[in-house]
Amino acid sequence: MLNYLPIAGQAAQLIAELLFSGFSDYFGSRLPFLLLHSAINITSLTILTVRPESEGAYMAGWYLNYLGAVSTMLLCAWASSNLQHEPQVRTVLFASGTIIAYLLSAFVPLAAYPASEAPYWRIGAKLYLGFACVAVAIFIGIWFAFRSEDKRKERRKEEEREGREVQQQSNTTREDQ
Repeated sequence: MLNYLPIAGQAAQLIAELLFSGFSDYFGSRLPFLLLHSAINITSLTILTVRPESEGAYMAGWYLNYLGAVSTMLLCAWASSNLQHEPQVRTVLFASGTIIAYLLSAFVPLAAYPASEAPYWRIGAKLYLGFACVAVAIFIGIWFAFRSEDKRKERRKEEEREGREVQQQSNTTREDQ
């Protein structure tokens, strides 16, 4: 029976990945779904930190925690859509993100959840709760960065249009003379 618990959690993660990514693509917006993901993640980690008496509530915290990997694909899609003309930047972002994710998955759980403290870990979920809160700030920071970049691009296009209009007017004036 114990082997079925992680399989059910990963099935929930797969379904959440499909739903979050699908709706994010359908609505053409990433930030709201990243924030929804973060709210679910923070809720699950709060449950795991508090460790309620009810075994059902505690297990719900663990199963909600499986949804934590949903943000990776949303971030990759967000980067792809906003950096579509920057293949080198995307490559560096995806490669460094993958390396960091693997390093965090390999080493942080060993420190956060030492076997000698099971099942009452000192830092475990608290550390990941801190990571989740920092992630919210990063998501909002990325949104502001992409938004300011879009405004800069619009200003450049407007300046180019105005420059072409001035040049056309001066060419027309020369031809008239």
